[in-house]
Amino acid sequence: MKKLFLLCLLCLVFIPVQSQSYLGWVTSTVNLREGPDTSYKVITSLNEGSQIFISSLVENNGFVSVIDIASNTEGYVSKNFVKVGQEIEMSSDGILQNMGQTSSYQPEIEIYNNTKVALTLKMNDKKYSFYSKERRKFNLPPGSYKYTASAPGVIPDIGSEQLENNNGYRWEFILSPKN
Repeated sequence: MKKLFLLCLLCLVFIPVQSQSYLGWVTSTVNLREGPDTSYKVITSLNEGSQIFISSLVENNGFVSVIDIASNTEGYVSKNFVKVGQEIEMSSDGILQNMGQTSSYQPEIEIYNNTKVALTLKMNDKKYSFYSKERRKFNLPPGSYKYTASAPGVIPDIGSEQLENNNGYRWEFILSPKN
C-alpha cells in the first residue's frame, strides 16, 4: 500500500512539471515537421539559434511540439536539438471577457484581431486563424479549455478558460509596445 501511495504522489509531482511550456532555441539547423517522427513531412527548416516556444517537454518518439516564434509555425522537432530556457507561466486571468447571458446554449466567442499580423488561437486541439483586423464569432461546447494565442514574432500567451453555457465571451488581440 505504501508503494502505491508513493507512486501516486510521484505521478502528481512529475506530471505538472512535464506539461509546462518553455522558451528555448534549436542548437543546430533542424527540420520542423508536421508530426513527431522523421516519416512526417518537413514544414520548414529552423536555423541554429532560432527561438522556439516549447509546448511541453513530454516527448513523442523523441520529438517535442514547438512553435517557431519568428514565423508562428507549429510543428515538431527532435528533442536532441532543443535547448530549454525560460519557463512560461500560464496566464491566471485568461483572455476572454465574459459579456453575460446569451440565448445560445453553447458559449458564443467573439475574437477581434486588432493588429497588423495574423493571429493563431488554439483552444484545446481546435485551431483558429485570424487575419489582421479580422473579427469573427464562433461557438464552442461549454467546458474547460487550455488556450495558446500566438502571432509571428510574439511569445505565445498560454492559459486556461472555463466557458459556461448561455454566456458570451469577447477578446480583442492587441500588441503592446515593449517598455
